[in-house]
Amino acid sequence: MRTLECKPAWFEIGMVGMLAGATEGERGSATVLGQWSRDIWMSGVGEDLKAFLEKNENKPRKLLEWFQTHCTPRDAPENPRAGGPFLTRRQLEEYEQRQADLPAMQWLHRDAPADDCQKRQAQVIVRALKFSLNSIDEKTSLREGAFEDCPPSDLYPEGLCGFGRLDRSPSGLVNWAYFWKNREDMSPEQELRTLAVIARWHPASVLEGHIGIWKTPLYKQNDYIPDLSVHEGRLRQLAALWFCGDPNVKPGPITESVVADLERSLREIEYYSLSEVDRNEEDDTYFLRYVDVEKVKKEYLARLDAQKKRVSLREETMLERRYCEAYTGCRDKFLSTYFPDPSQPKPSAGEVPEFPLGSQVKITNIADYQNYELRRWAWMEELLVRTVLDQVLSKHTTNTGEALDAAALVAAKNAPEPFIVSVSRADLRDIYDQALPQVAKRVAVEQAHEYACRTAGVLITTAYNQSTVLG
Repeated sequence: MRTLECKPAWFEIGMVGMLAGATEGERGSATVLGQWSRDIWMSGVGEDLKAFLEKNENKPRKLLEWFQTHCTPRDAPENPRAGGPFLTRRQLEEYEQRQADLPAMQWLHRDAPADDCQKRQAQVIVRALKFSLNSIDEKTSLREGAFEDCPPSDLYPEGLCGFGRLDRSPSGLVNWAYFWKNREDMSPEQELRTLAVIARWHPASVLEGHIGIWKTPLYKQNDYIPDLSVHEGRLRQLAALWFCGDPNVKPGPITESVVADLERSLREIEYYSLSEVDRNEEDDTYFLRYVDVEKVKKEYLARLDAQKKRVSLREETMLERRYCEAYTGCRDKFLSTYFPDPSQPKPSAGEVPEFPLGSQVKITNIADYQNYELRRWAWMEELLVRTVLDQVLSKHTTNTGEALDAAALVAAKNAPEPFIVSVSRADLRDIYDQALPQVAKRVAVEQAHEYACRTAGVLITTAYNQSTVLG
């Protein structure tokens, strides 16, 4: 029997780097790669599924079994746990998508009655998976120059647009495959509901790749006039759907921010869509005489673009400032936690730092990840750990000429002795100081773009039957 031509380690060890240990004599100018930094490094990035699918496309049933195994609900990952940091973004999002009982997962796991049917079912699903991978457009409309400055790389394979995260996610890919296979049979509201759920994990892919799908029905219905008088309660529900995956979650600060952005855009659409406005000179008020439908359609598109640029720039500025300030202030704690000095006393039993280190609010259990801002902090800290560790390894190779493959890090995972590299504490601080502003900028751009994409999703949803979308 032929088996899948894929090693399990493909999807367990994320990035491949260069690792080496230091001798006892080198410890005076050495740094420990802490267990938590190694955990984050190994769990942060998945493997590109496109090559995997192409290599095994002649084994559809085996491929189907592989995806079913990786998309089966299971217990929460080990972290956060006593003695460990937060979950990486990949770990959490894979867990959430597996557990969500979405129609896509039901489609993947449905039973076929006979052997021939099983084979055909596998072929259909594998074709859908390949098609959805090919549909992922590498181009996005984020601010001009942003992606050219920060292209995907071995260290950041996800890319600022997030497409690299989607094609490394088995469950994410299944959700896309289901959407593309069934899109033609969906109403506009069903499409929006499906895309809103996927946007919980892949917002940029939803907006940049499929915004045209949402606009088509609106722009074909000449007699259709969107209801611009959306009340705050409904906007909160739509914001909760796009930002939290559930319209019924308790509103939080992020929801109120989205509502304020949406109210402004809807007022602008209404104002610029008026064909004629009368002014009451006595109290200087205005009232609408009638609305030009074509102007409404045109203004939705214009406000969509204007809002996206406005909120993206605002969020980017705010996020970059807060991350630089927070992680400048906790530099020593960060380094002693993730990259301790070999002479540093080991923490006493039960003494565990609170994560994320840069955030005042901490993660204590998996339910805390429902906090949108806390997720942002965790992803920032994850990328900072990955970046500092990568540069520490490069510095070690420069200092020693030694280079081992990533198996060294895996082998050291349960070793009793600390994993030590030849990088001085002074060099480590320099590495951190250089990495922080770069990572803060990158994370701010990505997170601001994701916020803008989700907010755009809420705005376009107001042009449709909102009750149907909310379901």
